[in-house]
Order: sequence, then structure tokens, then C-alpha cells
Amino acid sequence: MTLVVAVASPKSIWMLTDRRLSFGNGKVRDDARKMMFLETNDGTALLGYSGLGSTGRTEPSEWMVRVLRGRNAPLEVSLGLLKQAVIKHLRPHLSRLEMPGHSIVVAAFRDGQPRIYTIDLLVDKKAKKYQYRFTRHVTQMFEKHGEKAERGVLIAIGGSGAITLLNPRHWVKELRNFIRHMT
Repeated sequence: MTLVVAVASPKSIWMLTDRRLSFGNGKVRDDARKMMFLETNDGTALLGYSGLGSTGRTEPSEWMVRVLRGRNAPLEVSLGLLKQAVIKHLRPHLSRLEMPGHSIVVAAFRDGQPRIYTIDLLVDKKAKKYQYRFTRHVTQMFEKHGEKAERGVLIAIGGSGAITLLNPRHWVKELRNFIRHMT
């Protein structure tokens, strides 16, 4: 089970991930690094993933860093490059999983505004098709200096552990209130 929680508020971004890797033979490891930090010329982001925990000896956070290292690209371009790398490098590994899919949840500031993004790759084993998407999630908008800006605390959850958090959802309001009081 994996859990990723991403929070983007007007003043801070937060990310929580578990550290467990489970293998088909029943073995587990509790030292995975399922998140990374990304700084670009127009933003800062925390990225957490769920799905494929490792490809041999390499964890996705390690090759995600290598994909983006040395590039001087804006945040959304960097995330697009990461999406292409996920499609290219993870597809062969995902078909072996019981629940084939990989998601990257992103809490970010871009041009001073809080943002939530997701990058998803899903495998339909029966149809032998891959579906992928790169999404910016928007909730409420308001006018600020003649431009549209997001309001409030944005929250995204991912991984198989997210199903447990969906009902009841009272924790979302409590987390939003906590973040508002902390910042």
C-alpha cells in the first residue's frame, strides 16, 4: 500500500509519502524515497509517486532526478518531460504489476501561485493499452491584480492508501484548517 498526500497553500507546499516497498515474494523494505524536490526558473515543486516502487536497483525518484538534472526549463515543461520519461521508461515494467499503474502527485508554486499537478500512466492488461495524462488540478479561482489566481488550500492524494482516506472525508477540512493556521 502506498500513500501520497500533497498540499499547496498560498504560503507553503507540503508533501507526505510512505517509505515502504513491497515485492511479489512477500518481502518489504521501509527505506524508499518516494518524493523529490524540483526547482525551476518559474517555480518550486515537491513530487511524490505511487505505483512502481523500483526497477531492479533503481527507484523512480532516482531516475526522475536524472531526467530533470541540468535542464533549465520552466516547471510545466519539466513536468511534461517527466511525463514522457515515465511513458518511455516505466511502460515495460508496469505490465508485470498486479495493479499496473504509476502516478506522480505534485505540490508546487509556479509564478508565486500554489498548484497541484498529477502525471498518471495506467495499463489496461486486457486491451494491452497504455493511458497517460498530465493534469493541472484547479479548484477555486479569484481575480488578483487583473489575473486569475487560485484561492485556499489545494489537496491531492494518491496511491492505494488514498482509497482508505476517501470515506469519511472529514480529515480534509481539518487539514485545510491546520494549514491555514500554520501559515
